[in-house]
Amino acid sequence: KRFDDLARHDGMRSGGLDLSYLGIHAIWNNSFGMHRNRTFNNGAYEIDQFVDAVVLITQSKGYPAFQGFKTRRPAHRQLCLAICGWTFSRERLRNYCLRLMEQGKHYKAIVIAVMRGFPDLAQDLLKLAIHQKALQNIGLGAVIACKTVSQEQRDLCQWMMDATDEPYLKALLAYFVTGDWHVVVDMDALALSDRVGVALKYLDDTRLDEFIIMRTAQAVIFG
Repeated sequence: KRFDDLARHDGMRSGGLDLSYLGIHAIWNNSFGMHRNRTFNNGAYEIDQFVDAVVLITQSKGYPAFQGFKTRRPAHRQLCLAICGWTFSRERLRNYCLRLMEQGKHYKAIVIAVMRGFPDLAQDLLKLAIHQKALQNIGLGAVIACKTVSQEQRDLCQWMMDATDEPYLKALLAYFVTGDWHVVVDMDALALSDRVGVALKYLDDTRLDEFIIMRTAQAVIFG
């Protein structure tokens, strides 16, 4: 459905190329693979044409500028995030997180808000969950609010991480302890789309290359 939505009204066509229904690996690597029928005239294409198509498609869809790790390919990252299902609207993300909370996935909702760059929304969701007595106040809000985490807070996060089996909470606490999002993208207990999204937003280009190659190979091997 997401690919259908992206492709509707020729939304993934630009500059003589059709990028509809391509995945993260193809978009990031400017590659059609074996699918040469993706050019309007079935002819050859240059990498620069593919890059320009990604930039123009991202602009035509009205996506905001990429906010994350400094990168050579911000438009590629933004389009790949859209393919992962990441929304760039705070209100749409809030509605999605509230639906998760209605399903009892309170920590997942809070952590996804942090992952996607909305710590203020994560704070609001945490306050709501505590008010509804769905979660206890374990000091998580104070850590989310901080731009830098003190050693005392890291020790607290390590203790909470060791004590919980909730995968999304464990992932966020692991990030607070290490200060490195790479520990999150390597956590198999999280949904792959969330792990890929975190990689796209927070890893440098070289590490992102490696992550996409490795996960694509695993997906092929394990079906």
